Amino acid sequence: VVSTQSTGCHQLDNTNTDTHLYEGVTQEIGSAVTPADWSSYSDANIKKAECEKQASVTLRSVITGVIEQTRNDLVTQCRNVDVALSKRVQECTSAKDRLNGHLDKVEQEIESMEGNISKLKAAIQDKIPPLKVAHTRLANRSQRPNIELTRDPAHPQLVNEVT
Repeated sequence: VVSTQSTGCHQLDNTNTDTHLYEGVTQEIGSAVTPADWSSYSDANIKKAECEKQASVTLRSVITGVIEQTRNDLVTQCRNVDVALSKRVQECTSAKDRLNGHLDKVEQEIESMEGNISKLKAAIQDKIPPLKVAHTRLANRSQRPNIELTRDPAHPQLVNEVT
């Protein structure tokens, strides 16, 4: 890179108002380099820049490979997740279908039991009038006067009907 001080020097001429007299400008500059040193330094900078450029190309290649591998891994993982999710959905659907089948059977059994309960209640209701008759007969028999209050063969049968 050429400094701005050097680039403006070729435009200076005797009519330019931006010129001055400086003291000590003719003295040897200790830090000045020879054109050969400058060329050597520039060549070294160019070689260093080329090495850095090559390292950058290599690094970009490695990064591109890592990105591609990561993309491939993500695609593979996505497929694996899709397969696992599909399998789980099938398992859940199958389990739901089995549970619905069991629910239908249970509902049928409940309906059957409710029918049995209704029949049992009807049977119990059907037994109440004869039970009332047996109770009434026993109560009437217990009201008999002295000698008529006997334990004849009908008495144990009435007690058996009531219990």
